[in-house]
Amino acid sequence: MLSSTRLRLSLTSTAALALASIPFGAARAEDTKVAQAPATAKDLGVMVINLKEAVKFNYGFQGALQGAGTPNEAGLGAFIPLKVSKNSVSYVDVLVNANFNDYGNYSSIVRTTVAGTTFSTSTRLGYRWLNGNRSWMYGINAGYDSRPMATGPADTGANLTFNNTVFFQQAAVNLEASSNKLNLNAYALVPFGSGSVSDGTVYVLNDYYLAGALNTYGFNAGYSVTPDLRASVGYYYQNGDLGEANGSGFLGRIDYDLVDGLTLGVSLSYDQAYETRVSGNVKYRFGGNGYRSPSKKYAQGMPVIQALTATPGNRDVRVHDATLAELLMMRGLAFASDTSKVISEKEVTAIKEFLLSGGVRGDAVTRFVRPSYASGRGGNGGNGGSVGVAGGTGGNGGSAGVAGGTGGNGGSGGGGVGVAGAGGNGGAGGVFGTGGNGGNGGAGGTGGNGGCGGLGC
Repeated sequence: MLSSTRLRLSLTSTAALALASIPFGAARAEDTKVAQAPATAKDLGVMVINLKEAVKFNYGFQGALQGAGTPNEAGLGAFIPLKVSKNSVSYVDVLVNANFNDYGNYSSIVRTTVAGTTFSTSTRLGYRWLNGNRSWMYGINAGYDSRPMATGPADTGANLTFNNTVFFQQAAVNLEASSNKLNLNAYALVPFGSGSVSDGTVYVLNDYYLAGALNTYGFNAGYSVTPDLRASVGYYYQNGDLGEANGSGFLGRIDYDLVDGLTLGVSLSYDQAYETRVSGNVKYRFGGNGYRSPSKKYAQGMPVIQALTATPGNRDVRVHDATLAELLMMRGLAFASDTSKVISEKEVTAIKEFLLSGGVRGDAVTRFVRPSYASGRGGNGGNGGSVGVAGGTGGNGGSAGVAGGTGGNGGSGGGGVGVAGAGGNGGAGGVFGTGGNGGNGGAGGTGGNGGCGGLGC
């Protein structure tokens, strides 16, 4: 019995000494250290980010090469938060760009080259918000864009005697949605103005060409291949410039964040009006979170947070040019075969104003533009009589109407006694018409002159 008790006491003592040798204090200290270690955004995710620290004013410069109806340009821009809440931000984004000459003799608006430096502006007022678990950012913005445009030679080789500087403007609206991988946006660009042609969005550029800002409606879908590399594809429908540029187009784009704040991009577009166009762009933004550029301190691997301060896209006024002939054809006035189609007085007034604003001589406008059939032919002048000493002069051929009519032939001179009568002059043709033939002179008389045709009169 005594031996058994001693054995139990011995085992108890050994166990106690073994337990005492365990470093409980060290274990408790380590537990405390782990418990007190600060949680990071990476540990807890996007929910711990304070938007008032992540969304800051930023500014910088941007530039782009000419594209489908857009100029070579470079300028300054700024993103200005107006109010930052727990899950949303309202803001203003402004851009001012210098627009430069088209390169070479390659027109960005199809025929007439852009020449001379002008300054365009773009302003967006927007609101962006996060969904409940901050996996998506949604936004809407709207604003106003302006674009003065100076013009130069035509890349078609047309001989121009004057060039106008014109002013385009548009309203814009954009809807957007972004996650960590996807970026979606739909937009509408709607020009307005006080131009001399059509609805005020079209202006005369020179002797041969006019230009209009285009309505553009589009949708883009982008994907983040890596946190720094994004690719997108898009579809757009455009109309304007009196219908000459109407049609669908497709756009592809790649953007790469070279360093914090610096983004390089290239885009490729195709539509029937501009055909294939390639453009490049660069953007750099300073500021944000106390760093030299918008920092990823709070947004590493979280594009949904970066999207809150992204510069909105689709800011350029897109311009396309067309010829005077295309203007009248689009209005259904040129080369029409239906002579029952009467041109209204209102249409006559509009075309007169257009021709005069484009520098066409007033006498030509008066002669060519008159209420008449679209493609009617001027009447022939009457034959001169044989009364009196001299033969009568043939009557002048009648002038044709606005469009493609042919001037009437001058009447033949009379063949009376004495000095022979002169043939009448042919009538003037319409804007695209052919002048009438001069009348034959009577016995020894001089034939009349042929009438002039088209705008060259």
